[in-house]
Amino acid sequence: MKQTLGKIINNQIIELNEKHSFFFCDLRGSEIILNTDCLQIVGCIIGDLSLCIEQEKSDILLDINLNLDSDKEIVINEKYSGKSRISIHRPIKNEELTSLFKKVFDVKNYHKGYDNELLLKYISQNKDFEIIPLLATCFLYAGKSWEVKTQIIRYLYEEGKFRNLQYPYRQEVLKRTYMLLFDKEYMCRDFAAQLVSQLHPKPEELQLNDRNYILSIQEKYLFEGLSMLDKRYFKEIDEDILLKGLESTDCETVINVIKIMDNIDISRFWNRLIMYIQNKEYERISSDYLYALYKILSVFRYSDYYEEDISFYQLLLNFKDEFIQEDALYLSYDAGFQDLDFIKSFIEENRNKKFVKRFLEFVEKI
Repeated sequence: MKQTLGKIINNQIIELNEKHSFFFCDLRGSEIILNTDCLQIVGCIIGDLSLCIEQEKSDILLDINLNLDSDKEIVINEKYSGKSRISIHRPIKNEELTSLFKKVFDVKNYHKGYDNELLLKYISQNKDFEIIPLLATCFLYAGKSWEVKTQIIRYLYEEGKFRNLQYPYRQEVLKRTYMLLFDKEYMCRDFAAQLVSQLHPKPEELQLNDRNYILSIQEKYLFEGLSMLDKRYFKEIDEDILLKGLESTDCETVINVIKIMDNIDISRFWNRLIMYIQNKEYERISSDYLYALYKILSVFRYSDYYEEDISFYQLLLNFKDEFIQEDALYLSYDAGFQDLDFIKSFIEENRNKKFVKRFLEFVEKI
């Protein structure tokens, strides 16, 4: 069954030709044309939603959904009247609860953190744990308010009495929460990364094997989130996605890509990184490019490999940056090239510089 998880799909015509489920989406004002025999809508906002059932027999489940406007009920039209099985479970009818959700979903509400706390308090006091899946829908309208998202994570996974609590669609709620690993706000990424480190989900629960999902994430936040994961997850990332990340104009993104490459196996990417330097691809980063070069050379220095192309070391020594020149000396030593004329000449010309003195002291101790 195809799954749509955590999307805002307002006022659209959605034609479905295969079994489908919507979890934690905003479907208000949309029309779903169902040409398949199975549909699930769970934990969604469904005001003014229209279902047009084209199949003779379809199995439709609506569970724990929320209508924020009682004047805009869901409309169901069947082409073959009475043939389909339509199950509507646990609709949210409580006015106080609906009002709390409405405040959290309000994009103009600047007190979301406070109102979200009231919502969580309501659920706890009333032990209304069946509605927990709707908390995953709150992520849609938290906006830049990382406070709301982290409050929900703490509520569900850090407090002992809730962490092991059984509630409907727990795995789907977790899956949606893991998506915060790629959120625009650092605090959300950090909380999600801690959650992953505690619960050790499978790669498919993080959707790392879903290429379309990975490619839909903004590049900067994709690699910032990935860099927070344990390296065992990195084998799930397609190599071409990493290589594409190396073409970024954002220095931090390039550095995170290099970190991931190193954790996978730097030998697989060695030639590409050498080419990155030789072709001066770092220049697309503009003024911050030195930090990307520092990272590459740092990885090279602590690897078991060395570059055989002598011109690479000549290129590095020609940089007007002492950190890069120092790395070049150590790398040339690891490669056994320290006695080449151009390296000996460089050392002689710069003998009074501190980094050259450090290098010579290092060689003497070997």
